[in-house]
Amino acid sequence: MIIKDKHVSLFPTGVGMSPLDVHNYDFHSILGQGGFGKVMLATFANQHVAMKVIKKSPKCNYSSIRIEASVLMMPHESPFLCQGYAAFEAQV
Repeated sequence: MIIKDKHVSLFPTGVGMSPLDVHNYDFHSILGQGGFGKVMLATFANQHVAMKVIKKSPKCNYSSIRIEASVLMMPHESPFLCQGYAAFEAQV
């Protein structure tokens, strides 16, 4: 995922690692899988996180990905939404 000029990090500031670098995550297992990608359990800065990995393809709707990422990064207190920490695009 990518959102230009809208990075919000909720991780501790003294971590020394960027949440925008996929190499700073340790991946453990797949939590779920769908038609466009999967959700993986990972660790960043000694915290467990769920990372949504979306495969790039011609079928992929990039505008809906950007909207989803921006909604999850909005501050909220809803028990029905997870909190987004970072959105980025990487080549692995």
